[in-house]
Amino acid sequence: MVDAPPKKRLGPEPEIVGIADISLALAELAWIDSRKATVQAALDAQIALLKGQAEAKLQIAIGRARVPFAQRIAELQAAIVAFVEAHPEEICRDGKKTRKFTHGEVAMKLSQLGVELIEGYTWDDVVKAVEEQGMPRFIRIKKELDKRRLITELTDEKLAVDDLEPLGLAAKEPAETVHIKLARYTCETPAAL
Repeated sequence: MVDAPPKKRLGPEPEIVGIADISLALAELAWIDSRKATVQAALDAQIALLKGQAEAKLQIAIGRARVPFAQRIAELQAAIVAFVEAHPEEICRDGKKTRKFTHGEVAMKLSQLGVELIEGYTWDDVVKAVEEQGMPRFIRIKKELDKRRLITELTDEKLAVDDLEPLGLAAKEPAETVHIKLARYTCETPAAL
């Protein structure tokens, strides 16, 4: 891998005046692409190292074990929920559903009515059953324009271009576009930033 940009390049305001200039521009684009990939690989390696170091710091000693914060948070919250569900009277006092503590509060809240799948059913099964039971009001249908079909009918001349304007559309004629594909270079070891 070459670490320096190509020696021969276009000027600060590049202008292509011939095929040779395209080759110069592509060489520089390929170098820039390769350099970006190398720097990104080094950055990714540093991020992975820093994440590992941070994860080692985001632990708490419990007995002889070190437990990640996320695990400990889940355990403590589950323990609080289990106690409160078993002893709601400890939280709900004097008609209040919230109990304040020095470092936070615990509250009982009534969730909203919801629906859930019965084991063995999928949402597709439910939609089919709703249709079969004659309850279409519970099915939401998303409407969207079928552009592919419009284009097909324009191409097959089943639909005239003049028919588009009343719909708020105009035909967009096919146009040649320029695509640039760079040669890919790989490096075995990312360079240090």
